[in-house]
Amino acid sequence: TFYENGLRMLATNDSHLDKIILVSDSCNYDSTMENCIFTYDFQTSQTSYIGYTGGCLPPITHAWSRDNSKVVLGTGWWCYFPGPGLIRSFNLITGEDSWIEFSRFQWDMNLFWVNDVNELVNYSNTDLPDKVTIYNNYPNPFNPTTTLKYELPENYQVNITIYDILGNVVNNLVKTNQSSGYKSVQWNATNNQGEPVSAGVYLYKIQAGDFVDTKKMILLK
Repeated sequence: TFYENGLRMLATNDSHLDKIILVSDSCNYDSTMENCIFTYDFQTSQTSYIGYTGGCLPPITHAWSRDNSKVVLGTGWWCYFPGPGLIRSFNLITGEDSWIEFSRFQWDMNLFWVNDVNELVNYSNTDLPDKVTIYNNYPNPFNPTTTLKYELPENYQVNITIYDILGNVVNNLVKTNQSSGYKSVQWNATNNQGEPVSAGVYLYKIQAGDFVDTKKMILLK
């Protein structure tokens, strides 16, 4: 669990990785507490610096995108008193990093990437939904993209279909087995052929097990 120069390995729920994340409490191995982040590559045995989370925000856990191009770190607040921290994302291809969630990451939470590399979800093991729920899309009205959020208390075959106001199928947005948790998917106002659709009123229907619900959204142009 420890590497050379005092680097420590950061926890993860991922498996079969080519790289792991190592953390130093200081970039210069002194007392500045910058929480610097490194990757260790098993294939090349190389350690590479990718950035830092800053003082008072020690990393707790991390998760890799499916293509290993991005990694996100959940951090806790630890200055004067413990508290909820932040999530920081690092893009290993572009070298960019950003904070993507503020003062909400709890010390007992985990991080998971879902839907390939497009979405990150974090939740505690005891904070799973107790029923299937679908929320109103946001934004609504929208142009050209909107997000549909929903919750699954257990694993389901999930179908989300977009219809026009006449009931014609526009886009089979989701048609797959999904694990329990908090989910979301984006619709970019295109049909099944990838062609832009016209402005107007559309319906989206979700089916998960015996649960079925339909909601309305408006596309403006």
